[in-house]
Amino acid sequence: MTTKESLCVSKSKIIKDYRNNEIANYDQEHVQRWINQFEDHEQEIQQHEKNRI
Repeated sequence: MTTKESLCVSKSKIIKDYRNNEIANYDQEHVQRWINQFEDHEQEIQQHEKNRI
């Protein structure tokens, strides 16, 4: 698994637990689509920072 994929999995797990499932189920694929909106050189930085906060 790449770092990018690992970060997407991590983020999807965080979202899943947020507000006791009141938010739609954002899976790894959804997170991947979201991160793809950023330039390639910004994607990993965005993922790390979002996971950090």
